Amino acid sequence: SLGARLLRAAMPSQTGLIQRCCQAAAEVPPISWFQNDEKVQMLMLGLEGAGKTTLLYKLKIPNWRRDDIVQDLAHLSKTHGDPSYHYEEFGRSSIGTYGIWEVPGSAVMIRQWPMFYRYLQISAVIFVVDVFSHAHFKLKADDEGDAETQTKRELHRRFEKITEARYWLHFLLNEDELRGAAFVLVLNTSAREKDQTRDLEDERAVYDMLGVPEIEERIDTKRRFFKFATNCADFSREHPLWEETLKRIANVHHNAGGPTVR
Repeated sequence: SLGARLLRAAMPSQTGLIQRCCQAAAEVPPISWFQNDEKVQMLMLGLEGAGKTTLLYKLKIPNWRRDDIVQDLAHLSKTHGDPSYHYEEFGRSSIGTYGIWEVPGSAVMIRQWPMFYRYLQISAVIFVVDVFSHAHFKLKADDEGDAETQTKRELHRRFEKITEARYWLHFLLNEDELRGAAFVLVLNTSAREKDQTRDLEDERAVYDMLGVPEIEERIDTKRRFFKFATNCADFSREHPLWEETLKRIANVHHNAGGPTVR
């Protein structure tokens, strides 16, 4: 345990006690996780309900059926509680070994976001935004008002979510610790992977509301900002979009002074 390591470090003598204690602590998770410079570290952020956990575990478990995702995540949350952040490691020839930290977007956890990018060398931020769609509306029988009123209320809530997502996206882009990091904006859409009826106008409208045209024109962000839209429940690490994204992240990482992937 961490306590036992600290005790053993302190026993031989009092000389260098603090130094030995710090060295012992640095060898124990989760502190040790922050010391690894070999892996490309990515941070997956976004508001609550954006689809971050679904995306992370579809990347990790490609065969996880979309119909089981909601049920499995609800069961995990109910029986074990949400473990707060999630971390998974991956490997790809285009970028080497990389880890993804997925951190919740609740009001409490948003205040913890800086801890991750101030104490980890973050090479990429994956920012997930849920795209509102009329197909997503689930009107409850016990809601007050008719269907039209409920739809307007739901639209208002979703516009507020987009506005808040825009604020945090631009906030993160301007954080000093992330000025050299790649940014990947993922729009989580309702369209199935093989669906040819995707509403591209809705996607363009959301990009506009998020201020993407401005980001793509800024000198300091246009070469490190990328975007794509997908249904997170249908995604996988074998998707061509993901391979292209990893190559772009690797390029930004290298240009920012990170080691070249071999």
